[in-house]
Amino acid sequence: MQELVLELKHKMIIKKNKFNKIILFGGSIILLEVAKFLKNKKYSVKVFSSKRLLDDVINSKGSLKKNLKTEKIYFISTNDINKCNELKKTVNSNSLGIGFGETWSFNKNTIDLFNGYLFDYMGIPLPRYRGGAHFTWMMLQQERFNGACLQIINQDMVQGVFDSGGIVLEISFKNKLKWKINDYFKKQSEISKKLILKFLNKIEKNNIKIKNIDESKSYYLPRLNTKFNGWINWYTWNTDNIIKFINAFDDPYDGSSSMIKGERVFIKNAKLKKKLQFHPFQSGLICNINKNLYDIISLNGIITAEIFHTKKKKIKINLGDRIYTPIYQIEQSMTFRPEYSSDGLIKK
Repeated sequence: MQELVLELKHKMIIKKNKFNKIILFGGSIILLEVAKFLKNKKYSVKVFSSKRLLDDVINSKGSLKKNLKTEKIYFISTNDINKCNELKKTVNSNSLGIGFGETWSFNKNTIDLFNGYLFDYMGIPLPRYRGGAHFTWMMLQQERFNGACLQIINQDMVQGVFDSGGIVLEISFKNKLKWKINDYFKKQSEISKKLILKFLNKIEKNNIKIKNIDESKSYYLPRLNTKFNGWINWYTWNTDNIIKFINAFDDPYDGSSSMIKGERVFIKNAKLKKKLQFHPFQSGLICNINKNLYDIISLNGIITAEIFHTKKKKIKINLGDRIYTPIYQIEQSMTFRPEYSSDGLIKK
């Protein structure tokens, strides 16, 4: 008799099986890299996503949609996975599903299609950093201890808020403090492939153990939107905090924001050039320009960074110009809570 592993709370059984069809849900560069990897391993791969995630620019080649087309990976866009007839036609007894930041929550009927083989890839050290904008929050906190896991999807899951299913496989690792956002995505893309392949092998060998989440260690940090939450506070943040903030909204995002001569600009690739003490009135002044790099005064140092213009207007930046952020933008940055649908941002 085959050994069964049972998660009593959710009545979910994992037993020995061999899958040839992997269905991926959601988006991001991590999903793309996993889809390419599994396709090369001769699995049948299909992606179910949404307009917002398919339109996201994930690398230098463009959007997720464009990348999937280039790689000839089948995908479909749906506003509600629970009403998607294409999914019902696709799933069979040899199908396994894995989510990557999908925009919907799964109802009981959709979960039951997979007979228990429906999981989420979580690129965070659960139960810490629940919510959204995981890598941005980690950079702001200078978090060293990271992780990733595959977690059971159940009816208690609320996408972007709470995940309660048991963990079937996990890995821990350390971040490097000099990492940028893209470094987090690259590391998670690398780990996700190893983790998923290891999990598939474990299922074939009937070697799955389910670990419950220690909720006493849980904390939640909300989703962010670069356009609304990415404004720099030059007036009260010290140099180190400004640099961490700028780099936490770096590529693949638009960059953190500020104003020059009444126009919005985006700032990326910030580094400390020199430690010096300045008066708050000097903060934001451009004190040196070297080709595409600008030296900017902050409370206790000079920051060197790149400045990018909006598509609407390019601004001539001169020595002595000031980068500043209106107080109302700082207040909005601190208080704005974005909500998302499958189509895109819902302002709140």
